[in-house]
Amino acid sequence: GLAGVAVAWLILVSVDALALFAMAARALRLPAREMAPLAVGALAALAALAPFLWLGDIVLRGPAFAVVALGFALLCWKAVLPAGERQAIWRALVSKGDASA
Repeated sequence: GLAGVAVAWLILVSVDALALFAMAARALRLPAREMAPLAVGALAALAALAPFLWLGDIVLRGPAFAVVALGFALLCWKAVLPAGERQAIWRALVSKGDASA
């Protein structure tokens, strides 16, 4: 059923993420020890989504998924983006808000 399709998709995305991290490491000529924490973090986020397949009600799934997605976004913001990129994104977001006023 639908849960089976979701599990298959999760496995497919996990394998795809591993392949993309491996190709990025090779293209950027980065040692595996530099890419490993990023790959593990991404796969951990995907694994954190798996239990939501077995939550019975959409009323439970929505907020639980939102919490995991927010946690992953915060992890990426702090652990993946360098300080310069975070500042550039923040400036772009703030300037968009000022331009519409």
